[in-house]
Amino acid sequence: MRKRIFAFTLVLLSIFVLAGCGKPNKIESDISSFTYEYGSYNNGYYKYTISVEENEVIFTAEGHNGVNLNIDKKIDSSYLNELSNIINDNKIYSWDGFHKGKSGILDGYSFVINVDYKNGEKINASGYMKYPDNYDDCHEALVNFLQSIK
Repeated sequence: MRKRIFAFTLVLLSIFVLAGCGKPNKIESDISSFTYEYGSYNNGYYKYTISVEENEVIFTAEGHNGVNLNIDKKIDSSYLNELSNIINDNKIYSWDGFHKGKSGILDGYSFVINVDYKNGEKINASGYMKYPDNYDDCHEALVNFLQSIK
């Protein structure tokens, strides 16, 4: 009897591992807010925000530590669809829960991403000199998209 229970448990665990432990293959909901911050003290720091406020989509971009960037404007809602496609195509949703840092480095590079969806799902991740898988390619896709809005 114990062998059967053990075998059954092993089969269930295998199914969960192969299925990605219930992680979605993409998030199918509208974005209600998005924030992406990245940079360092020496090379400048960027903060981009897109939010839905009373049926208007607001885009803000700020620069710090030598970055001259100050944008606050309304944008077309189609940008939210494009952003959602970037997140899903690059599997950025898999970053959710990533919060890692390397201590002992005072002038390192960091990032923070927060995405809230209308259905209650969220993506929250951050890193300081440590990054989720495929960070460089995803970062490039996000930055290219955000810079195209300016």
